[in-house]
Amino acid sequence: MVLEVLVVLVVLEVLVVLVILVVLEVLVVLVVLVVLVVLVVLVVLVVLEVLVVLVVFTCRKVVKSWECV
Repeated sequence: MVLEVLVVLVVLEVLVVLVILVVLEVLVVLVVLVVLVVLVVLVVLVVLEVLVVLVVFTCRKVVKSWECV
């Protein structure tokens, strides 16, 4: 009887540890994905800003009387 209870407790402990590990792994993957998405958005914004600056600069340079917004 005591041996059966011990076996059940050990199995439950192993299951709990496995569940905790899986949850932690999922959280780490989610954090990494969020960081990657933020980096991609920042890169896209920087590229767009550079493009806008280039367009405004060339447009003012080519046609001085036409004001670019």
